[in-house]
Amino acid sequence: MALRDTLSDAILMVRARHGLLVAESADEPRIATLLEHLADRLAIPLFRWTRSGGLVRSGMAGSVYGSERPGNALDHIASSDVPALYHFHGVPAGTDPGTLQASQFRD
Repeated sequence: MALRDTLSDAILMVRARHGLLVAESADEPRIATLLEHLADRLAIPLFRWTRSGGLVRSGMAGSVYGSERPGNALDHIASSDVPALYHFHGVPAGTDPGTLQASQFRD
């Protein structure tokens, strides 16, 4: 599928207020590029999360304090009043829905 089609589909899903989009791909740079374009088109900031770096706003230095743990990052997102796009890179596939983090994603 062309990046343009995927971007259009992602824009529609975000505008339809889908709270969580899961993208599994062996081509991680393509996903990162898609999310950069998506955030740009929607005029909202993009945050990336990694286990070692925590939540970092794209284009800025430093991370949100204490956000290295997924639960803490999700707590920060829930308390934020800034509309944004969040990319959680490296969340294990098949994360158990019974875990606190999975239930926070659903909420």
